[in-house]
Amino acid sequence: MQKTQQLLTTGIRMRLAAVGKSQRWLAEQVGVSQYALSRRMKGQITFDVDIADRIASALDTDFEGLMTLPSELSSKQRLAA
Repeated sequence: MQKTQQLLTTGIRMRLAAVGKSQRWLAEQVGVSQYALSRRMKGQITFDVDIADRIASALDTDFEGLMTLPSELSSKQRLAA
């Protein structure tokens, strides 16, 4: 998986956890099947700009926000380490 894809996937997972939502919920919000989203999250299919934008919108952020770890989550990770 490419570095950009990994950052995007990590950002999506962290934001989903922060809002207590599932990939199934996200797939419904974005208008793709859970299977298609899962394949993207595993790196089997790359995220296209349109899907990434819809994901960002559903998670109340923008593309850059998906690529940047939320500060509150980063702090929790540092505390847990």
